[in-house]
Amino acid sequence: MFAAYSRLNTTHPLATKSAVSGSLHGLADLLCQRFDGSSDVRRTFGMTSWGLLAGPVGHKFYVALDAVIRFRGASAIASKIAIDQLVFTPPLTYSFFTYQSLVAKGSSASDALALAQRETWPTLLYNWSFWGVAHVITFTTIPLEHRVAWIALKSFLWNGFLSWRLSRLQKADPPPTHTAALLRRYSTENIRD
Repeated sequence: MFAAYSRLNTTHPLATKSAVSGSLHGLADLLCQRFDGSSDVRRTFGMTSWGLLAGPVGHKFYVALDAVIRFRGASAIASKIAIDQLVFTPPLTYSFFTYQSLVAKGSSASDALALAQRETWPTLLYNWSFWGVAHVITFTTIPLEHRVAWIALKSFLWNGFLSWRLSRLQKADPPPTHTAALLRRYSTENIRD
């Protein structure tokens, strides 16, 4: 199976990365829904279609990143992680919440942008603790042609978390001011149960 993936990754890199990313995003959402007892086809479509788009975007970004950072060593790894997390990730996170709100929830553009504005910063705080560590492996061990697949696998866990958060955001009444408040509320509710 890995040989077939490697062959397709060489001959059709954008389509391969799109398919892998879309599949893992959708699967992460389905697994999350299984655990939280929900069944939301529209949310799964939103996560899957986001993955289909994010795969090629990630491919282009990581190729460009390797072209820009040509030096080696610890400073190259630190530079790549910093660019990934401080330049690429914030607009990607903002776009994720906007897209999910529009596609999966059917929100108005103003509501989608308000959600993205409210959720981006708290999500970035969680993101940096998770992805900072994951990207040490990304940029030290994983060859460029396999980075999107590696990141898609790590994204499986991350997207499960995002899917869970989207579910909680939709169920919260009243809606939390941001995700950190939602996580605190959910944690205290579970402790009392």
